[in-house]
Amino acid sequence: MNDGDGPLVAEIVYSHLFRDGCQSQVTDTAEALQLAVEELKARKVPYERWLPFIHMGV
Repeated sequence: MNDGDGPLVAEIVYSHLFRDGCQSQVTDTAEALQLAVEELKARKVPYERWLPFIHMGV
């Protein structure tokens, strides 16, 4: 993972999971990660940098 991408991905993921002060559901994690990846794509980050972010599980 690129050092510059980690803080951005973490900010987007946790902002989504804890939006509006609500406790997140386990199913929100995939959506949160997808939002982070979409932001990387929107910033024209090369695919080698966003490709490692995958969700496994529920």
